[in-house]
Amino acid sequence: MNIAVSLLILLLFSASVVAEYDCLETRPESTKRIKLETSLPSTWWKIGGLDLLKEDLAINIAGIYPDNAVVHSSGSYVCLGNSYSYVMISQHGFGNSLRVSAQPPKCNKQCFKSKNSLKELPIMGLGLKIGQSKETVSRLLKIKIVDDVTSIEFQNIEDGKDFEIWHIESLKLTFKENKLVDLNLDDYREGN
Repeated sequence: MNIAVSLLILLLFSASVVAEYDCLETRPESTKRIKLETSLPSTWWKIGGLDLLKEDLAINIAGIYPDNAVVHSSGSYVCLGNSYSYVMISQHGFGNSLRVSAQPPKCNKQCFKSKNSLKELPIMGLGLKIGQSKETVSRLLKIKIVDDVTSIEFQNIEDGKDFEIWHIESLKLTFKENKLVDLNLDDYREGN
């Protein structure tokens, strides 16, 4: 292979890697981890009439948001937003998740930007909202939040049919200038 073809392949590969990196929702950052000995409280998993811990979350998403739900073979999701915040609720092969952010998801072009007011977007039963201070979030969670990026986590091993299942529950909070700009709540299972 001549040098021109090799350079072209290298250039195309590099461009592909850069494009994928730009599509990542999160960047490497210094995260303060707070490990819990018990599961995250059940109230943290409620949002807009949905329970993120339920196995039928995909069906419920499609029922509550029939015009906005995206359903596929491994689950479904809904992403709603306005000029203040975006809410994405999903069920996938490894579990359920919630993302609330001041910015639309970079990689999800199907996120529905609505003209809904903040009151019309689904909100967490816990009361967390974009724009809240660390002090307010700390009071709601009953956990002191100091760092700009904090992950509150519970991990355990569960018995599966044939293998053990690695289970992680996490709430990742990102603040800028003492305001909540992004939160990710995940219930993740890998294994059987």
